[in-house]
Amino acid sequence: MAFEEGDITLLRRDAMQELGQDDLVEEPDVTKPPAVPGRVSVAPPRPARAEVDRARRARDWVEECEQELRDQPDVRRAARLYFEMARTCEGPLKDTRRALQYYQATLERSPDYVP
Repeated sequence: MAFEEGDITLLRRDAMQELGQDDLVEEPDVTKPPAVPGRVSVAPPRPARAEVDRARRARDWVEECEQELRDQPDVRRAARLYFEMARTCEGPLKDTRRALQYYQATLERSPDYVP
């Protein structure tokens, strides 16, 4: 059961009165920082270096998978490698066209493959 902000205040007030404490002290809203006049609160930008590092690791991972595919693994293993390369291209690398090619290669290798 979800309570609205007003309901919570009423419940708190009733509980305080039952305890003999008529003063209801409002707790500050901890989700919002105090406002500073003339300033706009903006979240700090994500460091670009972290994204670059993530993309580099993803490219390295795709290269590793391609290297293993050159060794002619069995059909199920090849399907799994293509699938993982597709997920990597779709996620961190944001290359949906290449991801689609890898997904299609997964289905060509093993049409009944389920990750």
